[in-house]
Formats: sequence, structure tokens, C-alpha cells
Amino acid sequence: ASGDKEGHIGLWRVDEMPDEEDEDGDDGVLYYRAHGAYISHCKWGHGALRGKLFTCAYDGAVRVLDPQAGAFQETVYSEEDEFSACDQFADGNTALVCDNAGNLHQLDVRVGKFTSPSLSIHEKKINTVHVDPGNQFRFATSTNQLVSVWDVRKLKKNAKSLHDLVHAKSSQAAYWCPDGSGALLTTCYDDALRVWRPAEDDAKPTAVVKHNNQTGRWVLPFRAIWSASGDGILCGSMQRHVEIFHPSTGKSLAKYQSPEHMTAIASRLACHRSLDYVAAGTASGRVHVYRA
Repeated sequence: ASGDKEGHIGLWRVDEMPDEEDEDGDDGVLYYRAHGAYISHCKWGHGALRGKLFTCAYDGAVRVLDPQAGAFQETVYSEEDEFSACDQFADGNTALVCDNAGNLHQLDVRVGKFTSPSLSIHEKKINTVHVDPGNQFRFATSTNQLVSVWDVRKLKKNAKSLHDLVHAKSSQAAYWCPDGSGALLTTCYDDALRVWRPAEDDAKPTAVVKHNNQTGRWVLPFRAIWSASGDGILCGSMQRHVEIFHPSTGKSLAKYQSPEHMTAIASRLACHRSLDYVAAGTASGRVHVYRA
């Protein structure tokens, strides 16, 4: 699944490629107008939301798509907020939603209501929020020059973060390792990808990967992600390929590229949870799928 800046969602089953000679011209893509503005989060659900697509956007809506029914359900809507990031907890019943003003909202997906007043946890837009797969009480947020780690049990007015990881420039993303080890991957405009272990040392990263992150104004900022097993770091490249690095040494492990097909820069990546597929989305409106 992928989302665009105009609020569309595209669904594509890559294991059922259409016949190139199909007279009907069916490309196998299902196309929905799910939101009225830029979609900032688009992710398949966990727990109660397994098999369903969880989305939020700048139009102030959080929605859930049931692909079997072919319909979106509006979970919550706010006229006052532009939602910039969200993530679910493992049970699929609750979620964290963030906005462009630095506020955090706690959402009960089952009833479609915020469970408490919004909390101002940052001064500016929150780029990402991510719940730690290894500790469901802990989540991380990235904004401006700061990545913060929080305990959901201690969220209240004037809440204090557990750890603050200071970056020299804007941090565009912070994602926990899927293996539950507590490693946190951040992407920063100072041309570095970093791996931290906040519970052990929040003063310095355990690994630093030098990487050109100067995407300019016409390309979405890079957001490095973990491989599905947590044994690699993936990031787009200004050379129009996908780079894979070792999370401990920073050594380049591989590059996925197809110059004749992927002619634009890939800023958004996703790894399939169980299959060796990597999806790379570009500003040209295309998603390129590499099979490892």
C-alpha cells in the first residue's frame, strides 16, 4: 500500500502480476481517494487491525481500510489538526497520533475517540512516532533537532521524556528495531544515519553511517528503516538506488538499483514482514519492488 500528497491510497498485489498483454489494460492496482490532503502515515495493522490499513493525513482524519469490504472507516476526525504521524500498539485497539504543532493524541480505535486531552510534547511538527516492538510502554518521536523517548504510562500535562537524543540538524525519522532489542535508528539532515540504545546510553550513538541526506526542496527527506529482521539498515540514495548498511559497523552491504526503471529518487521505503520484498516509493508517483 502507498499514499500520496493528494490523499489517494494505492493497493497492489505484487505476487499476482497482471499479464502484460491484458487487453483490458488492468495493471492490478486498486486506487482509492481516502483523504482530502497529504497522507502522512500508511501502514498495515496489528492485532485487531491485522489485515487492515491504518492511515492518517493532513485533513485531520484517521481512517481504517478493510480491503475485503473495499471501504474506509473514519476512526476520528478533527477540524483543528493536521496529523503528521501515527502508530498503533500491538493489540491494534489503541494508537498514538501526532500533529504539525507538536501535539500527541491517544486514540481508542474501537470507539473512535481520543482517550485524553492532547499533550504538547514538542514545539514543532512531529515527523514520526513509533512504538517499540520490544517494549509496548515505550515510544519515540522525532522533530526538529530532537528525538525523544517516552513512557506511555507517564503521559500527562508537562510530561517529561525518558531520553532526549540531540541532533545537529532536523531529525526526519526515528524507528525502533523490529527484533525488540531496543536499538533506535534515526535519520538526520546532518548527513548521518545513527543507531542508538537509549536505555544503555543516551549521550552518543553506537553506530554512525555517513550518508548524503541533502534531498533539497523537491524531494521528500530520506527516512532510513530497518530490515524486517533488524539485521540491516535501508535508505534511499541521491544516486537513485536503495542502499543497505550493517547496523553495527555502518558498512555498505548491498545496493538495489534498476536504472532503466527507477529513474527518480526513492525517499520512502518499506520491507515486507515475512517475504524478501523491499518497496521504494519515488516522487514520480511510482513504487518499485525489489525481490532480494
